[in-house]
Amino acid sequence: MRRFLDLFVFTLKLVFGLVILVCGLPSQGQPSASGPQRQVVTKTLRPLGANAGTAVVITYEAVVYDPAEIIPTAGTVEWDTRTPETAFRGVFLANKQGDTNLIVRGFVPAERERIAGMVAKAEMLEKNTAAYGRVAKVSLLQKTFYGEHVILTTAQEDTRGHQWPMSYAFKRTNEGWLLTNELSDDPVYSQLMEIIAPKAPPKPK
Repeated sequence: MRRFLDLFVFTLKLVFGLVILVCGLPSQGQPSASGPQRQVVTKTLRPLGANAGTAVVITYEAVVYDPAEIIPTAGTVEWDTRTPETAFRGVFLANKQGDTNLIVRGFVPAERERIAGMVAKAEMLEKNTAAYGRVAKVSLLQKTFYGEHVILTTAQEDTRGHQWPMSYAFKRTNEGWLLTNELSDDPVYSQLMEIIAPKAPPKPK
């Protein structure tokens, strides 16, 4: 947690009074003045039971897309890493089309060797391409600022209307905004994603 203390606004108020405050960076992939703006988002979690005590309040900074921004799921890959949103469009289509070069290129340099080894396995690449191929619609719901990272939260939907949330962590590099898995072992990140992830509707019968 120490490395985030000067980077991100994340206030966690627990029933016993613990407060964690992390300050935000001013310019991580900021939207234009005409689009959705960065704002403070507050989530209140209430314990079950009439006498469960004080609620838990979580505050973080994000851009909320309301209505959601629809991301194209077909077409030619336009590689543009100037913002997390444009980078995601290229990454999504690269995965859907099974373009191993762009899949690897979409990650931060330190992770490319490992990703290249994964997509070099035919069975793994086939499964990944098939999984993305089932996606008929992608809605960008929120961009959350977390330390030196930006997390894009999406709702993805197949042709039967089954929806599920997917989040992607991006980091700004000399090559622009690129994917990273370096938050996978961060317990605060994992809990935050559980809280802000959209709730999927019941699967159609």
